[in-house]
Amino acid sequence: MKSIQYTKQSQIDEIINRSTICFIAMSKLSGEPYVIPMNFVYDKGILYLHSAPCGKHMDILAENNKVCVCFCQPGDLVYQSEQVACSHSMRSDSALISGEVTFVETPEEKIEIFDLLMKRFAPDREFKYSAPSVAHTKVWKIVPQSITARGVGLTFDEYKKLL
Repeated sequence: MKSIQYTKQSQIDEIINRSTICFIAMSKLSGEPYVIPMNFVYDKGILYLHSAPCGKHMDILAENNKVCVCFCQPGDLVYQSEQVACSHSMRSDSALISGEVTFVETPEEKIEIFDLLMKRFAPDREFKYSAPSVAHTKVWKIVPQSITARGVGLTFDEYKKLL
């Protein structure tokens, strides 16, 4: 089995946009790690998420706003030789974004992000937002400082096609 680093932005964007959830890794300055799953929208190279305005995640981000975000596609079992255990692997693609969280604060900007999120997950519907809901939701903005992506468990033929 082969693995490959995806370097084309279109390949990376495809992996991110095929995902419906991502995993946000953060840590306290003391080093205590914390990971949460979230849904998101990725628009024009910027990642947006939304959450409650308080909780452990907000306490950690107040101390250290650096995060790593993982997007991973479900894997399929692949193998080169059905009888050889070490030739088995899971075929999957993943991407990582590292960056710092800032927050979108104005109601107008929040609603723009909510519209992007809702269009992504419910494209045929229109939505209204109550002022209290908008005010009491944190909208995260992550401008990637680095993005990497890779595919693992590729057959030799898949690998050759991607080169």
